[in-house]
Amino acid sequence: MWISTKLGVDRFDGKNFRHYPLNLFPDQGYNRIGVNYLRCSPDSTLWVFSEAGLLFQYDERKDEFELIYAVRDFFNNHSIILNDVMFDSPETILLSTSKGILKLNLPDRMASLLSGTEELSVNQVNKNDDRYYISTRDGLYISIFPKIGPMEVCFRCLEGKNVLSTYVDMENRRILIGTLDAGLYGRSMEMEDLQKLPLPITKPIRSIISYTPDKIAVGVDLEGVFVIDKANLTIDKQYAYNETSSTSIFTNNVRGLFVDNQFNLWVATYHGGISFQDSYKLNFRYFQHRTGDSQSIGNDVVNAVLEDSSGNFWFGTNSGVSMFSVHTHTWTHYFNRNIYGEKGNAILTIAEDSQGRIWAGGYSFGVACIDWKRGDVKRYHVEDRNPIISTNYIYSIYPDGDLLWFGGIMGDITSLNIKTGLVSKYNISKVNQFERQSDRLLMMGLYSGLFILNKETSEIKSTAITKEVTTIYRIRDGAYWVGTRNDGLYYYDMENDSIRHYTVDDHLSSNYIYGIASDAEGHLWIATENGLNKLSPASGIIEVFDKQDGLPSNQFNKSACWVCRNGDILLGSTDGAILFKPDEIRKTKLPTDNETIVYQFDVFNEPVYCTDASNLLCEPIYKTDRIELPYNRNFFSFHFVTPNYQTPQKTQYSYYLEGHDISWSVPASTHVATYSKVAPGSYVFHVKSVIDGVDQKERIIYVMVAEPWWNTIWARLVYLALFSLLLFYIYRMIKQKQEKRNTEVKIDFFVTTAHDLLTPLNLIQAPLKDLENEIPPSGQGSQLLQMALNNSSKLAHYVEKLLDFQRVSLNASRLVVSKQMLEAFLRHRLDSFKLVAGNKYIHIENKLEDSTRQEVWFDKEKITRILDNLLSNAIKYTPYGGKISIEASVDEHKWYLRIKDTGIGISTREQRHIFKHIFRADNAINSGEIGSGIGLKLVGALVKLHQGKISFRSKVDEGTEFFLSFPLTYENAVDHSENSENVPLGHDVSVSDPHVNRVMVVEDDPEMSRYIEMSLSDVYHVKTFNNAVEALDGIDAFSPQLIISDVLMPGMTGFEFCQKVKGNIKTSHIPFLLLTGVTDKKSILEGMRLGAIDYIAKPFDKEVLRSKIANIFELRQAAQRQCLEELKNNNAVELSNKADNEFMEKLLKLIETNIDNPELNIQMMCSELAMSRTLLYNKITQLTGKSPTEFIRIFRLKQAAALLLSGEYSVTDVAFKVGIDNPKYFSRIFKEFYGVSPKEYLAKRE
Repeated sequence: MWISTKLGVDRFDGKNFRHYPLNLFPDQGYNRIGVNYLRCSPDSTLWVFSEAGLLFQYDERKDEFELIYAVRDFFNNHSIILNDVMFDSPETILLSTSKGILKLNLPDRMASLLSGTEELSVNQVNKNDDRYYISTRDGLYISIFPKIGPMEVCFRCLEGKNVLSTYVDMENRRILIGTLDAGLYGRSMEMEDLQKLPLPITKPIRSIISYTPDKIAVGVDLEGVFVIDKANLTIDKQYAYNETSSTSIFTNNVRGLFVDNQFNLWVATYHGGISFQDSYKLNFRYFQHRTGDSQSIGNDVVNAVLEDSSGNFWFGTNSGVSMFSVHTHTWTHYFNRNIYGEKGNAILTIAEDSQGRIWAGGYSFGVACIDWKRGDVKRYHVEDRNPIISTNYIYSIYPDGDLLWFGGIMGDITSLNIKTGLVSKYNISKVNQFERQSDRLLMMGLYSGLFILNKETSEIKSTAITKEVTTIYRIRDGAYWVGTRNDGLYYYDMENDSIRHYTVDDHLSSNYIYGIASDAEGHLWIATENGLNKLSPASGIIEVFDKQDGLPSNQFNKSACWVCRNGDILLGSTDGAILFKPDEIRKTKLPTDNETIVYQFDVFNEPVYCTDASNLLCEPIYKTDRIELPYNRNFFSFHFVTPNYQTPQKTQYSYYLEGHDISWSVPASTHVATYSKVAPGSYVFHVKSVIDGVDQKERIIYVMVAEPWWNTIWARLVYLALFSLLLFYIYRMIKQKQEKRNTEVKIDFFVTTAHDLLTPLNLIQAPLKDLENEIPPSGQGSQLLQMALNNSSKLAHYVEKLLDFQRVSLNASRLVVSKQMLEAFLRHRLDSFKLVAGNKYIHIENKLEDSTRQEVWFDKEKITRILDNLLSNAIKYTPYGGKISIEASVDEHKWYLRIKDTGIGISTREQRHIFKHIFRADNAINSGEIGSGIGLKLVGALVKLHQGKISFRSKVDEGTEFFLSFPLTYENAVDHSENSENVPLGHDVSVSDPHVNRVMVVEDDPEMSRYIEMSLSDVYHVKTFNNAVEALDGIDAFSPQLIISDVLMPGMTGFEFCQKVKGNIKTSHIPFLLLTGVTDKKSILEGMRLGAIDYIAKPFDKEVLRSKIANIFELRQAAQRQCLEELKNNNAVELSNKADNEFMEKLLKLIETNIDNPELNIQMMCSELAMSRTLLYNKITQLTGKSPTEFIRIFRLKQAAALLLSGEYSVTDVAFKVGIDNPKYFSRIFKEFYGVSPKEYLAKRE
């Protein structure tokens, strides 16, 4: 889009402006050339002319404007004014001047004055067929210009009137004539009838253009723009300046009009810039405050809206109550400090009682009753002698017949009978919204969820919605739409207490829902903190409207929503109130053929033009389809834009250099694609825009980067000749190097062989030492040898180790509870056993009741172990063709599980040992199945740990039936699904067991790997890998706290593995222990340089290995304590690893920057640090010993202590400044951390 101004010409692409100055000639009197105008020739060339008579042409190759002609030079008179330019043909221009019409021949730039026009002051020339419509200061001339002779006047009208503009309407065979001050005239092209149109236009008509196929636009100086129907010449609408509207034109001083190909109207004004009337803009009406004007809304922050029974609009604002009378179109204000000098009153709720009075409540305001018809206003406060409210902080007033309900963030809710004056009080607080259900029941939106109040019994019933409710919209009896704070939208069916949930994942623009309304077509209009949403409940389709669609604000206020009697919807926002007709607000389908324009090409960050000596471009870049670059100019950039004037903020770009990039770039708002060090070759540059999620037309440019001279075929031949000359010298050197190379190969062979021999040697020595420790020396060498060679004894030894580990785990287990879908979890576990059962033709039958289709609290890992043991035993001891049945159900307090089989059963005599001892029944031993007897002991312990109960009944040869029950919830249990951090529940439940550290073992020898695992598994959680590549891939899933790795391994060596682990910020905190038989000093130093914490040589002693590992974990705990101590003392935190130091600096800076943000949590930290939730949790925990939430809390408390010592803030102020918006909670955690309350801490320091 090109725009002319007094200072030159500007180009606008929808995002950026570029200014083009016009060359002046001050020595010739052109230092002030006046207003500039734009015209486009038949060949689409851009021209600019000024009132001073200068005519410029745009040179696209040079990207500048060139002076073509100076009209005043023709007349030799600097008072001549050039009013208009009209292209008579591709080579001829007619110049309308104050001294006639000049005909300019472009090829030779010669001009001549058309005969018969010498005495005319011409404003404009328009042409249709062979007739010229000449607008002059003395009327309109309809003429023809013969090839020879003067102008022939066919018709003349409006003599004595200054005609400024004309428009030829071929469809209606009519010409429209605009005058300076005589209005708008119309004349038929066939008949000489002239009539003045009965329109309220009295000022200069500067421009008349076609707007839409059936409309024309008339630009009138001082009166704005009139849109007129072509057929009946009536006014359809008027665009005029309106200071209450953000979308009106900036001034009524209209100088020119332009309509683009999407029917958007551009209005050029005098001293008002360019106004843009978007054809897709929706019709929203605004109520906004005008400073010092009492006839406007009192404040732009509108918290409550209402249409009363008389049709008047009421608004609760941050400056009191404002009423707009729809009958008198006047405003009345109550409690407005701006107008009446009163104290500021933030009104949060408005209601009308059955007597037509308006009730208003607000923040520290109490309640006011406005009898506006009588002019009577009363205020009520909790301090009154017989108060009708229990708090001055009223958030909701709700009329319910003759009752008025009052609720707020403090105190109890009350009801007032406006006829009897009776006040009732209910022990309920923190109310956001009321909604009637019936004469007996009242719905309440509280901070803690949606509740139902029985008005007769005062009984309160909870619902399935447990998040803070901000708004309630009743559809019918028992059916509601419920908005929440940061948990989206719910549909609630009261009959069966069921819900349907909508969030940003379903394309809502925000999870903060502040207002809900329904229109006549059943669509739901949802006001949020980030735009207006339109939901079609039947289809689930959601449309989002924002500022780009004509809204004055994207942020609405809680419960400020009202459906008017005529179906209009009234909303309150932070930028005024908004009124609209729902049937007029529809998303218009935008064009999908917008092509992206490449408007600039850079090489080494310098723009390249087709006129440059480099000859890289033969024509302007926006016309270029192919670019050839030398090899040494392979750093280049493309600048691009898609002109999108309706929704520029919704325009994103994606590009792809085929042959260089792997795929298209992620759509973003960037307007430039830069490529550096592009290798020689052929490429194709693709770029497209994505507007509001819709892909637009691609722009393609072929790019070729030439080969360097030293990589041509001739250069390669030279290289080959030179290489041949060197062959003899190389041949002579080969023999000398061969001996050295053979020596090195032998050394490598010996080192590798030694390493391979050390591994089995270690496996022989270590078990023999274990046997010596476990069995007293007998002096019988043959017995010891027999024991070592006896496979069954060895297996018994390993089993004993396994049993030791299991016994330890029984004593050390602690619960880590989380919410799980019970039915899905049980089905998944059952499916995993179907194949095993199928091998014995055992039928597994599951009877999972519908009640199991809900989330239940339990420790997933330990319930899995319980199920696996019971199902494994059932399959193991059930004969071929048997049956296993599983039933599950849930009631109000517990969930139940029954597992029944048709197996061998347990004798009555042996049943007393089950769950109490590690025990196997006689018939189980005789069955031939392998078992240890620990399974049911483990099950019993895990059920007890879960606060559950287990029992069974069994009969030999008939089967066994187990009964289990578990509680639905646990004390202090909280769903932490948003921040993925589990909080310890009571004294028995924790996130993870700090006594079981995770150790990763990477060893290519399977026997050695198995032995290391056996040696450590009684103390640590060990996971083994056969090579470093697999281990590197498994680090994220296992999250080890220590890595033990062999050095010499096939593929990736231990050194390389160590370097990758320590060089990655995700894993740099993990200690790394090298294990190998290569013990030379160089190898040891190399491992330490790469970041290994220690080095163990083979063969090794098991106890030495265990001792080193224990020391490593003790050092890590000490480092964690030191880190927290340094943080607490405001000292810099120094870690042993560079990557960890960089991570800690970023983490501390992020927390410090957002210290006052209560929303700072692990989710925000993950986004800012570009790390996954699990990775960030593990990283912070291992570096500091604290979870992210605890770490943030410590940092907040440290900052709070410093603020308290400054003496500048109260305890409450300090709490808010460190992001804790609950002062009581702040005082409690401060005392837990420092041992004293904040006030005591301050007094102690003083």
